Formats: sequence, structure tokens, C-alpha cells
Amino acid sequence: MNRRTLLLVLLACSPISLIAAAQQASESKPIAPDHIVKMKAGTELFRDVIRPALVENCLKCHGGDKVRSGFDLSTRELLLRGGDSGEVVDLKVPEDSYLLSLIRHDDEPVMPPAQDKLPDKLLADFAKWIELGAPYDKPLLEKKGNGPKSMRVTESDRDFWAFRPLTEVAPPIVESNWPENEIDSFILAKLQDKGLSPNPQIDDRTRIRRLYLDVIGLPPTPEQMQHGLKISHAALVDELLD
Repeated sequence: MNRRTLLLVLLACSPISLIAAAQQASESKPIAPDHIVKMKAGTELFRDVIRPALVENCLKCHGGDKVRSGFDLSTRELLLRGGDSGEVVDLKVPEDSYLLSLIRHDDEPVMPPAQDKLPDKLLADFAKWIELGAPYDKPLLEKKGNGPKSMRVTESDRDFWAFRPLTEVAPPIVESNWPENEIDSFILAKLQDKGLSPNPQIDDRTRIRRLYLDVIGLPPTPEQMQHGLKISHAALVDELLD
């Protein structure tokens, strides 16, 4: 060992380096005084409210029967790891958590899928739980084996509407002259279920402008507008598609 190498080794082990390491450790962020209180409140909230909600609405597809989008929430460690889209819980800025935007239906894909949004009180509890550090009292289920579960198609998957055989469905009977075809009958029936009425018929100029924007992404020129007013709607659709 030459003198230069020996000097580097001595410096690495010198009191100066130890003092610097100790100083760096002392400057690290201390644990917040209310940490224990927050963890206790968060754990109680998880046990009483969040755990049942996760088991009922989320666990089946994210750690139970399967692990969709690479996201497993059966343990806190896996929850914080996130999935294929990255982290879903932001402990530094809880309100920015991707999980909250999905269950609030502010972002796609909404969660739980193909279901109504969770009650506002429960959504507020989820936000509070993340704010408290998203603690678990214990895993949502006992893992069997090592590693993530592989995807498998379950009977409930096969029962999803998109995978069912095509069948003849009779248009609903509605008391109105508004429907002009069978599709309109389905639309009006849903509107009436919600206590809503169809919007009034738009004028021809608005219809033509919307058609241009929908099909080619550009509004019509004055000349194209005049042309569209002189021909049928179907003929204009064919022209734009061509």
C-alpha cells in the first residue's frame, strides 16, 4: 500500500468523517410529536371503517382473487408501493393521492368499477386515513406463497356484460313522441328514471358545426355551412367521412 492510499484510508476512518456522519444524522427530520397520536387514530379508523370498505370494494381485484394493474393493497407495504401507474398514496401531500381521485370518480378508471361512487362520508374517511399516515392494524388477508398472484379469469369476470352472449332486447315502452328510433327509447327511459327530460332540438347551424367538429375536428367555413344547409344530414355525414 503506497502512502497516498494509506492517507485516504486514514481519512475515511478519521474522527472528522465520524463527526460529519453524526452531524448529518442529527440534521435528519425528527419524528413529529403527534406521530403516535396520528397512528393510533389512523389505525382505529382503518379497523372500523377503511378495512371493511377495502375488503368489500377493492380487495377482490387488488390482492384477493387477482392483482389488477399490478396493484396489491392487502398490506400497507404493498399499498405504498403502488402499481403499474406508480404510487397511489401520497403521504407528503395526501390530497394529491391517486387513490382518492379514483374513488372520487375524478379520474379514470373510476373505482370501484361499474359501481356508484362511494358515499361522501366514506370518501372523507379515506382522505382522513391517508392524512393520518394510511396505517394498517394488520394485513387484509394472510398471504399464501411468495410473490404476486397471477391473473386468472373468475366466474364473476365471465359474467361481465361485455362477455355475455348477444341477446334480443326489446326497446322499453315510453309514453312520449320524442323517440325517433329504438335507440331513442332506451335513452329516454334512462332519462325518465332520473327525472330528466331531453334537451330541445338544436338548430341546423349548430348541428352542422357539431358534426364538422366531431368528424374532422375543424369548424365549417361559411361556404361549407351554406352547403350543409342545402343537403340532408345523412349526405353531409357521408361527405365528411369520405
